[in-house]
Amino acid sequence: MHLVFIDELGERSFAEVWATTFAKKTHTRHLEFKPNPPFGGASQGMGGYCGYPFHTGLKKYRADEQNRIVQIDIEHWRFESVEFFIDL
Repeated sequence: MHLVFIDELGERSFAEVWATTFAKKTHTRHLEFKPNPPFGGASQGMGGYCGYPFHTGLKKYRADEQNRIVQIDIEHWRFESVEFFIDL
């Protein structure tokens, strides 16, 4: 039986689908945050305008127990909705 990940997702989290459907425990291995310039209709849909870097791109790399990347999430967040806290 061939399973399509998106069909299994429904209202569940990605981590839950990996664990219950594919028997893989996953963890976040890497995060990238990058301010991005406005991009076309999506920019307007999020309330932005030309010339103002109003959103932040986020890439989240999810890895399995052997630390192999199994998923990359790409998200876009309004710039003012993102806060960074770093404990050193």
